[in-house]
Amino acid sequence: GIDVSHDRYLPWQAISDVFLQSRLLLLPSLLEPWGLVCNEALQCGVPCLVSPHVGAGGELVRDQDNGYVCALDEQVWVDAARGLLEHPAHWEAMSRQARQSVRRDALADAAARFAAAVDHLLRAPVRQEAVQ
Repeated sequence: GIDVSHDRYLPWQAISDVFLQSRLLLLPSLLEPWGLVCNEALQCGVPCLVSPHVGAGGELVRDQDNGYVCALDEQVWVDAARGLLEHPAHWEAMSRQARQSVRRDALADAAARFAAAVDHLLRAPVRQEAVQ
C-alpha cells in the first residue's frame, strides 16, 4: 500500500523535485563509502533510513534524529518506515531535523572538524619503524 520509486539515475536538475515529493529515502546498501544521496534528501527534509554499511550513517544520518540506521533486517526497515509514514507528527519532527542537520553551519562545522583532524595528523611525530 505504499507508492515506491526506485530511480537508478536522475539528472541533477531533477533531484530536488523528486525529493520534494518524497517522504523517505531508503538506502539499504551493503557497501556505500558515504551516500551523497543522503545529503540531498536531508536538504529537502526527507528523513533517511540507511544500513550500517553507509558511511553517512551515524555521522550525517543520526539514528532517531533525522533518520534511522537500520540493521539489514526486513522487519526493522518495515517498522521504521511504517512508524514515520503512519505518524505524521513524528515524520514532521524528523523532517525538520533533516533540514536543520544539513544547514550551512553544519557543513562549516564538519569542514572545521576535518581540517582540525588533518592539522593534528600533520603535527603528530613521525613513527620510525625498527630497522633489523
